[in-house]
Amino acid sequence: MRKGRLSRRVRIWLIVIASAIALGVVIVRPAEVPLATLRAKYSSPASQFLRLSDGARIHVRDEGNPDRPVLLLIPGLHSPLQVWEPWVARLRDDLRLVSVDLPGQGLSDSWPRGDYSTTALDSFVTEVAGALGIGRFSIAGHSMSGALAWRYALAHPDRIERIVLVAAGGIVVEGAGPILAFRLLASPALGPGARQLMARPFVRSTLEMSFGEDDLVTDDMVDRYFETINGEGHRATVGKRLQYLLSYDPIERLDGVAVPTLILWGDHDELRPVIYSKIFHERIRGSVLRVYPSVGHFPMEEAPDATADDVRAFMRGEPRPARAID
Repeated sequence: MRKGRLSRRVRIWLIVIASAIALGVVIVRPAEVPLATLRAKYSSPASQFLRLSDGARIHVRDEGNPDRPVLLLIPGLHSPLQVWEPWVARLRDDLRLVSVDLPGQGLSDSWPRGDYSTTALDSFVTEVAGALGIGRFSIAGHSMSGALAWRYALAHPDRIERIVLVAAGGIVVEGAGPILAFRLLASPALGPGARQLMARPFVRSTLEMSFGEDDLVTDDMVDRYFETINGEGHRATVGKRLQYLLSYDPIERLDGVAVPTLILWGDHDELRPVIYSKIFHERIRGSVLRVYPSVGHFPMEEAPDATADDVRAFMRGEPRPARAID
């Protein structure tokens, strides 16, 4: 069933968080889950653990057709790489699909250097690609990692063939989306207390707000998010990773993106409202825009067949007209 507007829920979050901090309410901090436990539970036969130069172990899955073009799949903030499973199941004959857990997320270690800046994440993509022997590749980024994808293409146009932006970040229109809530969680003063609310009910509520239909949020999904968010060392990185999420670029920077770009969005996305899809489409010359009805912030999971079909056509270079937005 369709949920209420996000803005109302964000106000409730802020009231609850502020009240808990102001009144000194003791919030039980969820116990950290050892990474070894998470890896035993959520690894698949395709899982690999790359060792980065700084010692961090990074979870990747290298699947699909090794003789086809490479599409690197990077999930957004808090999301484990399993968000890409619907695409892997549908596109494995057409593409080599490399999904990755960002440092401090999923089954990956947090970075020993504690750096989650644009420069650090740029070097992360380069190091992962190098470790897998990948030269030129296409990159898909969801939400926060949509910003990573188009920023990386700007910095390395010689390495990137195509970009897929799914509800992408990196630019902001004030009043569009729950910017205040994210800033609170990232705040050095209030963030540490607010982030103690990463309990299972909070995780479920956040997921239900993110999907166009609440019914798509399952108990298994909530468990996976809750456990990986509270993975060993992960919770301590949230503030730093949120700072990347909130590192906005001038909209004009999008004009410099010069590789073929596919933009995917849900018209019920209340975290990154559909207005952003128009901005990306208008600024990135020759981009292809697809907007899906009754879909929220996770089009690849909410509309797997339609989005996979659009990705397949895009990667083949087939022309697809932009879908109109009311």
